[in-house]
Amino acid sequence: MKTTVIFAFLSFVVLLTSNPATAQTERGELSPEQRERIEAMRVAFITREIQLTSKQAEVFWPVYREMKAELDELREDSDLIGKNPMEMDDAEAGKHLDQWFERRQRELHLRESYRERLQNVISPKQILALYQAENQFRRQMLRQVRQGERMQRGRGDGSEINRRERIREHRDEGDYRRRN
Repeated sequence: MKTTVIFAFLSFVVLLTSNPATAQTERGELSPEQRERIEAMRVAFITREIQLTSKQAEVFWPVYREMKAELDELREDSDLIGKNPMEMDDAEAGKHLDQWFERRQRELHLRESYRERLQNVISPKQILALYQAENQFRRQMLRQVRQGERMQRGRGDGSEINRRERIREHRDEGDYRRRN
């Protein structure tokens, strides 16, 4: 399974770097095609990790997409994006910190409210596995982006992963084995 996921991510990186029609914009934003590919990978990954049946998937995915859209909306509300905290005065930094905690609290309340809806569709074990799968997917995507950046900077062919990343991958894999 791990090789399937790694292959999918490597394929994604190759597609990103080799096809100028789907390349990132100058601001680093993803094209619609890239977003669709990532979403398809997310759906496949989560479906597999939480072992959704086809019956569960029919009801789960609309609820999940609704929750994700609301979470994304909360995250986009940040006016801290693009600002360097070290260039702020303490009052401005304090204001942003308060807003950050408020946003995190709203995210938590939103997840709690969707937990009730999700429990009508999937088991509590699957909900917990969902949150873990989301984090694992995000980590793997970030790892692939970093690896792609190294390739673009000419630091090798991407096959050499630094020692910390190898240790982290090994640890994550061990955690996954212990949980299952």
